Amino acid sequence: MERRMDAALQQIEQEASLRTDRHIQVMRENMHKYVEDRFQEAIRGSDDNALALVRGELKIRRADHHDSIARSEARVVELVRGILEKYDSATRVRQE
Repeated sequence: MERRMDAALQQIEQEASLRTDRHIQVMRENMHKYVEDRFQEAIRGSDDNALALVRGELKIRRADHHDSIARSEARVVELVRGILEKYDSATRVRQE
């Protein structure tokens, strides 16, 4: 009878151990999945931030480029007006 009780007790301990081991394994898998999910979210967020930064920089570069062109155009207009004024002035002097 004592042997049966010992055998039954060992069986109960083994079942409890298996349940605990399964529970621990499931917890580990869940923790791993949680970390992997957070890692993927962080990567997506990082990619989104990088794209936004690049797009923002591109907008700034386009604005700088546009401003540079506008300044150049204004300067060209001034130079052409100056040339035309000098030409008109030289033409008047010749006619006099």
